[in-house]
Amino acid sequence: MNQKRPSSPSVEAQRIRRVLQQRRQKRRRYWLLIALELILIVVLLVVFVARNVSREPTDDTQTSANNNGEVLQTSDTGETTQTDDAVQEPAEETVPEVTFQVDLSAYEPYMNPENRDDYLILVNREEGFLTADDVPTDLVTVVNARSDRTVYMREIAEKALEALFLEAEAEGMTYVNPNSGVYLSVMSGYRSYETQKNLYMSYVRQEMANRGCSEEEAKAYAARYSNPEGTSEHQTGLCCDMHNLSSADQSFQYQDAAKWLAENCWKFGFILRYPADKEDITGTSYEPWHFRYVGRYHAYFIHRDGLCLEEYLEQRQQNG
Repeated sequence: MNQKRPSSPSVEAQRIRRVLQQRRQKRRRYWLLIALELILIVVLLVVFVARNVSREPTDDTQTSANNNGEVLQTSDTGETTQTDDAVQEPAEETVPEVTFQVDLSAYEPYMNPENRDDYLILVNREEGFLTADDVPTDLVTVVNARSDRTVYMREIAEKALEALFLEAEAEGMTYVNPNSGVYLSVMSGYRSYETQKNLYMSYVRQEMANRGCSEEEAKAYAARYSNPEGTSEHQTGLCCDMHNLSSADQSFQYQDAAKWLAENCWKFGFILRYPADKEDITGTSYEPWHFRYVGRYHAYFIHRDGLCLEEYLEQRQQNG
């Protein structure tokens, strides 16, 4: 009987080496597969996170607004799409609540009108020229006019002025000026085209007489405190001159009544039309007695920001 011949030691050693080598190769392939799977998982996680982050709108690249205030969002493909949400416009500034010592509720529609932009008309030597035919149709007699004259204003401004005087009296501001013996009252309101022309030319003649200058030079002097016909806002019926002096004078600014008016007139819809520090803009010298009706809403912001009417209207135009 034939017997299997035993392998030689060298042959057996080679076989064992091959087996071990195969096992090592299997282990390497196993760990290589594990490593590849881990790398794939990490890559997938990175891609997932990156895609989610890229979809979130950012202030500078992902979201913008068109001219109509509608939100535009950029997609992953670079296409711009419009979303349903509109950009929220800034909330409109509000006027603080006003309280008075007397009940002025009946005057509220006059002090704070709903059609608040209707009374922002600008009349000066640069724009807003008026003609002789520009006469307000709602002129009424001013209740608080000086006793030796009849003064007219547009009804809405006159009613707001009545409220101002009622509160001024409650505040003790309508007293007789000890130096002039005059109550705080309205000296002038609406002036027609012809009235303003005659007044302006009377100042021109005074300047010619006092200075011995030509008419053209006199007009330049007179224009510092009076406007030629067609360029005076007195013709609008929305302004008035009020003080407690025998005649208009800048010394009125030192009276308690003048200080009270300058600080509180906005509550009734009025502004100090020609402030001391705005002469280069208004073209008119400081007039602490000249007050213009614009309604409480606009009067508040003009007063708060220390503006003249020209500046305020320019600011509104720039802000759209």
